Amino acid sequence: MSATATPSAPETLIVFPNGLVGQPDWKQFLLLTPEDDTTIQVLQSVEHAELALMVTDPAQIIENYSVPLSGEERSVLELGTDELPTFMCTISIHNNLITSNLVGPLVVNTRNHIGTQVVVVDSPYSTRHPVAQLGAQE
Repeated sequence: MSATATPSAPETLIVFPNGLVGQPDWKQFLLLTPEDDTTIQVLQSVEHAELALMVTDPAQIIENYSVPLSGEERSVLELGTDELPTFMCTISIHNNLITSNLVGPLVVNTRNHIGTQVVVVDSPYSTRHPVAQLGAQE
């Protein structure tokens, strides 16, 4: 499965029935899309107001980003045979480096807004893939 564009509504509720990896109670998020820039979106937790995750389409970082989905993952998402999900990866700041987790992408069925987090075993990717240096001179 290759990455696709994220939902374009200004605000979309996404439910992760199994929560996120290591956080089984993080289940409901609003996907917020700024009007001026859709490159980075925000997943705002409904249950935990202090929790917000920056996300982006991994294809913006790695052109041919691809993650295989198991039958169980496709079942959780309720994906039809020919349906393609949307992939998102989280963005973090470590020291002065912006990184992206390409090993644990969030996968969303855009039809029903159900999501799951996939952990890619034996991945060629990294949990802290460098995206940009903060304060770098251009």
